[in-house]
Amino acid sequence: MPIPTPDKQTLRRDARALRDNMPSHHRQEASVVIWGEILKLNEINAAKHISVFAGSGSEVETSGLILELLRRNKGVYLPRVVRDPDGNRDLGFYRVNRFPNDCPPGTFGIPEPDPSRTLHLSNVTMLNVILVPALLFDTLGQRLGQGGGYYDRLLPRLDQTFKIGLAFQSQMVIRLPTDPWDTPVDAVMTEADYYQFKCDCAG
Repeated sequence: MPIPTPDKQTLRRDARALRDNMPSHHRQEASVVIWGEILKLNEINAAKHISVFAGSGSEVETSGLILELLRRNKGVYLPRVVRDPDGNRDLGFYRVNRFPNDCPPGTFGIPEPDPSRTLHLSNVTMLNVILVPALLFDTLGQRLGQGGGYYDRLLPRLDQTFKIGLAFQSQMVIRLPTDPWDTPVDAVMTEADYYQFKCDCAG
């Protein structure tokens, strides 16, 4: 009898537990390796506008990456939970010049750009690259997020933006259950490998 595929809620629970149990020193060391490899990518070096999430909890730690991108004079945009015209929660992106000064703790305790200190990006399609968090990624670029749907709603609008998942190798699986609206990322960077699913042929 075939073994049933775990549902998304079960996968989320197990993935959170696995990541939370990773020793903090290993998370930090792996995060530094991931930053170094990300900074070598042609897509990053060619980009003018890059979105980076502020890693929190047991996620890939991104503060060093944000600081280095700022040092390289990249336009660095961090997400902030906002309300769309219909009153629904959505992600807005703001250009950060000073990190972490411009990003006090916001929704869920995650550092978010302060709108009074940062510039709102009115057209998200201007982003050349977006770095995307998730609990799990698979070898086709599909992702399993926290369940809030923020990136599920955002990614389909970014067909010209190169989408890179950041994760630890333990967060990679062969296949994830998917829904028709799921949008895969174009690549995933871990501390052990770089998985690219789409060539950024536009340079």
